[in-house]
Amino acid sequence: MSKKQESRAGFGREVRKQMLDLGLTQREVAARVPMRYQYLNKMLLGNKSGDKYWGRVLEVLDEARHGR
Repeated sequence: MSKKQESRAGFGREVRKQMLDLGLTQREVAARVPMRYQYLNKMLLGNKSGDKYWGRVLEVLDEARHGR
């Protein structure tokens, strides 16, 4: 695994932890973005950069955290 993939995977682990803390599944987050849940899974594992989606994924988590 490249350094870039390791970095993305570390970030993905943190996002996955936040999803679990909020009780959100990958399918739920993906539906709210919107994007395919399979692609979200690849992003969380560090296999895809997902540059165009990370901002919206983080917004979805923030909305869930604040009850929006």
